[in-house]
Amino acid sequence: MEGTITIQEAFDSEPVVMKRLQPFQAHRTLGCHVAINGQSRRQFIGLEKKIQEWAAKIRGSFLSKKEKIKAYDAYIKKTIEYIAPTACMTIQQCDQLDSIITPILFNLHKIQRHCS
Repeated sequence: MEGTITIQEAFDSEPVVMKRLQPFQAHRTLGCHVAINGQSRRQFIGLEKKIQEWAAKIRGSFLSKKEKIKAYDAYIKKTIEYIAPTACMTIQQCDQLDSIITPILFNLHKIQRHCS
């Protein structure tokens, strides 16, 4: 049921019209996409896009190893730390995000991915 709702902040204030969201619809607030039913699909899509953009920039950059690690710590790691408490991601979604980040970090630390 799409629609609007009119509320007043105080008894003597003007009414404010707000868009009514469905329980499964996520709304972005303070950088996080929150849905009433706890679904994190929209949050996952946004986070995945951000990580993929970061990974593409890091792969094509001329930054030193130390600068790339700092970029991870300051940008991606902090983003994940901020969003994680509000997101209910599945193991598969976490693995999908990890598959983007891990090869870059392994390469920076000179860790062989294919050794037994």
